[in-house]
Amino acid sequence: MKIPKSLPMWGLNILMALGGLILLATAAEAWQRQQAVKEYEELARIRQEDLWFLPEPSPPAETPEETPAGEAAPGKDEEEFSLQPNPQASFLVRNPDFAGWLTVPGTNIDYPYVRSRDNAEYLNLSFDRKPSALGTIFMDYRNLGGFTDRHLILYGHNSKNGTMFHELVKFHEEEFLKAHGEIQISDLYTQKTYRVISVYEISANDYTLPVDFSAPPVFAAYLADLLQRSLHPLEGKLPPDAKLLTLVTCSYGVNNGRTIVHAVEVGSTVTPHPPGLPGTKGQDRP
Repeated sequence: MKIPKSLPMWGLNILMALGGLILLATAAEAWQRQQAVKEYEELARIRQEDLWFLPEPSPPAETPEETPAGEAAPGKDEEEFSLQPNPQASFLVRNPDFAGWLTVPGTNIDYPYVRSRDNAEYLNLSFDRKPSALGTIFMDYRNLGGFTDRHLILYGHNSKNGTMFHELVKFHEEEFLKAHGEIQISDLYTQKTYRVISVYEISANDYTLPVDFSAPPVFAAYLADLLQRSLHPLEGKLPPDAKLLTLVTCSYGVNNGRTIVHAVEVGSTVTPHPPGLPGTKGQDRP
């Protein structure tokens, strides 16, 4: 069989057309990434401005020292709510799937996270639900949200441009872990602080992350396993009622690898806002 020394003109035209399509697709993806980065920068700016201008809470109203017989003291049996504008309510209006905000101080991880019906919807959607290779940080569909879960799991892409959960792989380095071992996460009403207790890489082919635990001993055994897996020696003993946060991203040290960062709750701040007050648009999270 003879191999032609040169392609006919139609063959060259096909190759040129294919090359053009590849260039267009590459340019389109790069543009999507750039737009997504701008979107998340805007969201972070809005959040910081809202938090910065959040007014101080009003002092509690004075109550009389004595209450007439048969009358309830003013405010008794009434729930106390903050009338301050909720600094994150605008995100819920912008995307009803908004569940809260995640920050790892000193890193690029400073993003809203969402709750969806499955673990695929936001892999290629931005927070504004536009096509995006960066996707959105999202909660495991099995989680209920509102910090009611014993084990809260968040997923995000390991993006080549250094955004989203790319910096999770830096936790493989002990010095980075020591400098950035605190994680802050909030929903609409509560901010919690977590401390990293375990970091490791594993193949997703043979590992799953549970969210339900049948009994305290089962959870205690799971915590012990996390500590044993860690690349770095960390917390030696954890309370049996610990609340666990797990961050997950792709990594490439093993086949179908995942870098997994586990942390336990160490602090909580509550700023209650009743559903329906200005700033919440009357929307409750499920």
